[in-house]
Amino acid sequence: LPNTQDALLLIGIYDEDNLIGSISLYNHRPQHLAISIHFLWLHPAYLDQHRTLALVASFPILEHLFQQKYRRIEFLCDASDTYRRKLAHSLGFQPEGILRKHMILNERNRDSALASLLNSEWVTVQRDFLVKRLHILSCNPVVFPSSSSSNSSSSPQLQLTKEDDDDEITVASVNNLK
Repeated sequence: LPNTQDALLLIGIYDEDNLIGSISLYNHRPQHLAISIHFLWLHPAYLDQHRTLALVASFPILEHLFQQKYRRIEFLCDASDTYRRKLAHSLGFQPEGILRKHMILNERNRDSALASLLNSEWVTVQRDFLVKRLHILSCNPVVFPSSSSSNSSSSPQLQLTKEDDDDEITVASVNNLK
């Protein structure tokens, strides 16, 4: 991961060879073992699968970050965006509060909702919760780092790979979504 606070790492989500969405990591603070996640931009053709894709794609990313000894993962969104706030909660993020007049977007004040997931929560409660939830969705996520071999299972699979020429995780693929 980049070592600057404002660096942005985009993780692409693919269906076969087609980019269908992304998740981004930003606000990397290695001295505090903390990073922020922004959930899912998704191609309009896949919006009906948004919640399932968010769970399937986020699980191995969160797992990887906690395996790398991160202590805190933050999530920040528009306070009025109840959908994203519920999505963060369904992934185990705990609300921490509202940052009033946090930023100016389109010449308007924006309040932001802040939530976090701690390594102690992941290990003791949230990981088991997500495993059960993914099992209900008939998903089998692959945890970082994945091999390049393809899985012939008919359930959704998330495969995360690394580019050979750098240390950044750049590609994620979701197979058999439909």
